[in-house]
Amino acid sequence: IGLIVFAALVASAILLRRQTEWHRRLIVGSTISIMGPALGRTLPMPLIMPWGGLAMTGVELAVLWIIARHDRRTLGHIHPATITCFAAIGGALLLIELLSRTAPVIALAARIAGG
Repeated sequence: IGLIVFAALVASAILLRRQTEWHRRLIVGSTISIMGPALGRTLPMPLIMPWGGLAMTGVELAVLWIIARHDRRTLGHIHPATITCFAAIGGALLLIELLSRTAPVIALAARIAGG
């Protein structure tokens, strides 16, 4: 799901490369969307489990919030591309949480884990 979000944001940025404000924000949003592995190594995961995924997404959304604050100061409003990035990253977390509770995904995880 994370890979799909990243690819969708990059593809959108490429398609909108002539609209500089959109392109910049979508590229930064795609970069933020793949911060998970770095955050997984930086955050104290053993201490915050089972909330590690939520903590990582919280940090990603906090970085986006900084961009939204910049938008509000410079443009007077939050740019639609920033809102799109919020929706994509937040939606990915929601989708992952919902799918992780379904029987097929639980069975797949058990098979992968060897149990």
